[in-house]
Amino acid sequence: MRTSVKYLQKYSDSVLDKYYPDMPKVKIQVVMNSSHFGGFAVESDLTQIQAWMLADREESEGTIRHELAHNIIKWKGISTKICHGKEFRIMLRKVAPETWEKDRRWTATEAIIQERSKMRIALKKYKSRERRYFACANLDCPTLYSFKNIPPYIKRGLFKRCGKCGNAGIIEVNGANAYFESIY
Repeated sequence: MRTSVKYLQKYSDSVLDKYYPDMPKVKIQVVMNSSHFGGFAVESDLTQIQAWMLADREESEGTIRHELAHNIIKWKGISTKICHGKEFRIMLRKVAPETWEKDRRWTATEAIIQERSKMRIALKKYKSRERRYFACANLDCPTLYSFKNIPPYIKRGLFKRCGKCGNAGIIEVNGANAYFESIY
């Protein structure tokens, strides 16, 4: 469902009134460029959102919450070493306690893809963000390892002992239901 700047301005004001009522209102501005950024927090009182992002209400609301977290950090004068680091994640959890994980990145929905194609803006190709998770073979041990690429020493079966329980085995944890498969 398409959204408007007027709606997003009211939405932004309501989020700030709920979580930071003493903060000055943030102005929402629509920009048209070929950026892959859904939005940008310019200063503590200005957020820019891409015109193609307005094609999907849910994604544009998520972008506004994301950028409001940046605006609040700038308003409070919190210094950040990394743009989306620890301070940002803490602030995003405060602004969007139920949707903060989803709001960290925008998703290319069908409506956004169509709008970008009308504007002749191609989607940037990203490498897969899938990770593989491994756990200590002792199922009572809480140790969990996460890898984008499996390190060669694990492929060769050379796993150092678990730092918590001392077990020398490692198993791959697959999916939400955590079915286990030994890797060696």
